[in-house]
Amino acid sequence: PGHDIAAVISSQYRAALREAARLAEAMMAAAGMGPLPADYAVLMLGSAARGESLLSADQDHAILFADSGAAPDGGEAAADRAARQWFLALGGHISDILDAAGIPYCKGGVMSGREGWCRSLSGWRQAISRWVRRASPEDLLNVDIFFDFRLVHGSTELVAQLQAAVSGRATRRGAFLKQLARNVGGHGGGRTFLGRLRTENGRFNMKANLTLPLVETLRVLAISRGIAERGSAARAAALAARDDIPPEVGRLGEDVAMVTRLVLRQQIADIAAGQPPSSLVDLRGLTGAETAILKAISGRVTRLDTLLTDTLFG
Repeated sequence: PGHDIAAVISSQYRAALREAARLAEAMMAAAGMGPLPADYAVLMLGSAARGESLLSADQDHAILFADSGAAPDGGEAAADRAARQWFLALGGHISDILDAAGIPYCKGGVMSGREGWCRSLSGWRQAISRWVRRASPEDLLNVDIFFDFRLVHGSTELVAQLQAAVSGRATRRGAFLKQLARNVGGHGGGRTFLGRLRTENGRFNMKANLTLPLVETLRVLAISRGIAERGSAARAAALAARDDIPPEVGRLGEDVAMVTRLVLRQQIADIAAGQPPSSLVDLRGLTGAETAILKAISGRVTRLDTLLTDTLFG
């Protein structure tokens, strides 16, 4: 099944990130940068963290490091500032190593060598609190990227403390969830005015039209119920097991799996033809049954905002 293959591919991305972190540590030591200034963890973000990466992924990772203690004025301690500079340099090496190995830099800059993605535990807690409180478009984008994080290297204790912040009551505030739901709402499922699937040069954008709204919906519902699962299928199963979730939510995990299968098949065909893999699927290569299933999934995507409204605020 496509989602099993995606899980294997994702595990290889995570293994590459883990090895890049080890190599980066050795590079820091060889450069005379000294030992690790604090316990830390390297986090995989996005689709690879969910176990849903395919063959066109770029880098998405972050660093979490332990606090040294609060400064007397309540600001960032000098030791934390120094540690952050050390870990930013480490994150830069990690990104360079991955890029050299064929996993390209993230165009959006979501890499642990960047200021916004390398923070102490207290720094991440403050960032999460700010995202929840303000819920601006940029904050919601950060939520989309960060809230699926998975540990690949380093301290499990630090990650457990970070998970507590993500699963806490603050992230289940009604106003925040409403903003997340609005971010999902409005997806048209990639349909034209006449109900056909919208294509460009015969290809349908699976990620923009189907994968993102499905994954985002399952994430919002999981956050609202304090569910710590990362993968879409696992989230769907955990949600479907609850009495306060409509049964059709369980179907969304199957929808993600079907979309994954079709995208993966197209990527394999494109690579064989010497084309770069992407999330664009040539609808002319689908069977009649597959086209019907895809239209059904698209139809469900158009109703996700109603599902979210009824589930979160009904």
